[in-house]
Amino acid sequence: MNDSPKCFISYCSDDVPKNAIEEMIYAIKIASKSGIEIFYDKDYNDPGNDLKAFMDNILICDSVVVVCSPKYKEKHTKKNTNVKYEFDLIKKRIKK
Repeated sequence: MNDSPKCFISYCSDDVPKNAIEEMIYAIKIASKSGIEIFYDKDYNDPGNDLKAFMDNILICDSVVVVCSPKYKEKHTKKNTNVKYEFDLIKKRIKK
């Protein structure tokens, strides 16, 4: 089992460029002295895999980085969106 810290990146891909997320991930990895495992949809969510199962990793992560963009704000309150599902998991994680 990997004992390194785990961080989940939550964002809305509708209005946040992938390269901006990748630059942020690079900066987090550089800043981490002991190494960190980043849960990022590009690395962990291969086409055909269950997206909600990937998002459930929020519950095992030590930290979550939320990129609050206008579309994220819009979608976090709408029913049946992936952002809503992730945001609900984040709230559950905070209450834990």
